[in-house]
Amino acid sequence: MANEDVLKLQHSYKCTPEKLFDAWLDPALVAQFMCPGAMHVSHLEWPAKVGGQFRVDMTDGAKTVPHRGRFLEIDRPKRLVFTWSSEHAGEDTRVTLDFKAQQDRTLLTLTHERLPSKKAIEMHHEGWSGVLDKLTSTVIS
Repeated sequence: MANEDVLKLQHSYKCTPEKLFDAWLDPALVAQFMCPGAMHVSHLEWPAKVGGQFRVDMTDGAKTVPHRGRFLEIDRPKRLVFTWSSEHAGEDTRVTLDFKAQQDRTLLTLTHERLPSKKAIEMHHEGWSGVLDKLTSTVIS
């Protein structure tokens, strides 16, 4: 049964679940990958602890898109859950990252729930795909 307000992506990385999970907790690394395409992180507050409120500003040229959220669950190296709010996502959406060891690789499943429209799902599909692609060079290098 498909849920219309959910985006689900999977990506495989050649590293351990611990290394991949820790990349999501390290502000210096998050600043490198938490922006799709030509965008860059222009401002980052990333207190990776349960209850910690974060801010990620993604900038492309003169346009900056602020993102806000709060860490809900940190279960190293299996699961990371946070809220995600932005002009494109709306308020109170939820992102879950599940990390699963597969021989010498880690399968990351990203689930983004409560998106307000098909357009929002399409935009976040593109955005999160770009983030997951950048994550490859961050954790492999």
